[in-house]
Amino acid sequence: MQRYGPVLNNAPKCKTRLSAIHGTGLFAGTRIEAGEPFMSLEDGEIIPVTSFHYDPEGLAASEWNAISEHELLVRQRRTLYYFINHDLRPNALVDIQSRQVVASVAIDADQEITLDYMREPLPKRYLQTHGASYLFWSERGMRYDSFH
Repeated sequence: MQRYGPVLNNAPKCKTRLSAIHGTGLFAGTRIEAGEPFMSLEDGEIIPVTSFHYDPEGLAASEWNAISEHELLVRQRRTLYYFINHDLRPNALVDIQSRQVVASVAIDADQEITLDYMREPLPKRYLQTHGASYLFWSERGMRYDSFH
């Protein structure tokens, strides 16, 4: 994790390691039960998409969650959330009201944690970045043909 700089551990039951999906992934260190919140997003600030002042690729490279097409929950520090890979059949979901990531099914120890990024109301600006290309890959790194 050193190449990413300091990372806030906001998910004590989780650990990072090489992912079969993409790069470094987030894995359950112990079993996480269905419905269990296991990651806090409390350190985020809600800002308008138009106030997100990073380079044009900022939405692809920064850590955030879409609250609406016009508002983001942005974290100034890198957290373990950054390492959660996308999958169209996720085992976790973001509860923006409680600012937590919750297991949607039981997640066994050493199982990779995934989210369906498309369940958030993504800003149109993000869909025009290279980051959007991750939305069209399966959990095994295979492209979903129905999306291109």
